[in-house]
Amino acid sequence: MKHALVVIASLLPISAEAGNRVFDCSGAVAQATAQLVQYEGEDKGHVLIEGAEIPSSVYPGANSLFFVVIGEGFTQNFTVQTDTGELNYTGTGSKSGFAKGTCAEAQG
Repeated sequence: MKHALVVIASLLPISAEAGNRVFDCSGAVAQATAQLVQYEGEDKGHVLIEGAEIPSSVYPGANSLFFVVIGEGFTQNFTVQTDTGELNYTGTGSKSGFAKGTCAEAQG
């Protein structure tokens, strides 16, 4: 049983570490699901889409968090309203587009 617990614990995503803010989102970016993670006490985090973990900057707003990804030839902005769960996505360059979705903050 002890070994089973170790295996299960090793399968949990790193983003679920205590203190990180984690939002599970759907409906944005071509109807794909996304996970937005803000690292505890930092203005950094990552966006997880289709298995790809992309580093992001994270900025606070009034009842919101802005996850900004700057890549080669594109930028992405994920804005989650922390009080309502509303998600707005905008992208430029090769990721150009607009989308809306919803997010639920993961309970740790």
